[in-house]
Amino acid sequence: MDTAHDTDDMLLTRGQVAVLLGLSPERVRQLAAAGTLPSQRTPLGRLFRLSDVEAYAKSRHQRSQDQQSTEHPGGTAATTNQGEHDA
Repeated sequence: MDTAHDTDDMLLTRGQVAVLLGLSPERVRQLAAAGTLPSQRTPLGRLFRLSDVEAYAKSRHQRSQDQQSTEHPGGTAATTNQGEHDA
């Protein structure tokens, strides 16, 4: 029995997913309804596989890094030479 695989298939509630991702439960519901975050409908409500939540978090982190690198090419923040003209 593969324990790591069993952990990845652990089911989480919307509230648990919200805490893990730092989102509101309502935002998690919206992501699930849009199909952005896979979920399973059950009589107890939507449940989310841990592996799907981790994949969503990873893709979200990657998109954030990609946006930062396009805003500031070379990974550096824009600077000004304001001090050169003060003297």
